[in-house]
Amino acid sequence: IDDITETGPFAYYRLESIFNLDDDRQLRLLLAPLRISESGVADKTIEFDGETFTAGQPTDFTYQFNSYRVTYRWLYKQSPDWRLWLGGTLKVRDAEIALAQGGVEASDDNVGLVPLFHLYSDYRLSPQWRFAVDFDGLVGPQGRAVDLGLNFQRDLNKNWYLGFGYRSLEGGADNDDVYNFAWLNYAFFTVGYRP
Repeated sequence: IDDITETGPFAYYRLESIFNLDDDRQLRLLLAPLRISESGVADKTIEFDGETFTAGQPTDFTYQFNSYRVTYRWLYKQSPDWRLWLGGTLKVRDAEIALAQGGVEASDDNVGLVPLFHLYSDYRLSPQWRFAVDFDGLVGPQGRAVDLGLNFQRDLNKNWYLGFGYRSLEGGADNDDVYNFAWLNYAFFTVGYRP
């Protein structure tokens, strides 16, 4: 798809909520939808999901990789300026690749459950500023999933903060049923509330 269409930039959003279970255990819920639709003209015939898409004709492409996650994490280490949380994430992957050209349409979708390792750490740079790293990921013979975020956060008051940063989302699978890898890079802004 990258070779055929003009990619990005695209808008996206993520919603995250963290619940304190006690002083050193948390539950995180994350909603991260991702759907990209573009059009382009391929210079070669495309065979996809039992259908043939002719070269030189306008073709619509859709790439979807919605992610719904629940994370359990515990406070592994802590100092006055630094914290490290470790845990596990259970991710529901809602993926689809679809092509359409004239009256010809094909779609390959997949919903699956993926266990991931989780890490979150933040370091206080000054009374108002902190730097945070969050990571969900796992590599195995079936494929890999890596979601890494680097975030500078500024406290506005005791509850509200703003942030900005960079996120890299990479992964895919190579097996008998599918070959699909994607690497997306994000610049993002955060608005957060801590009760």
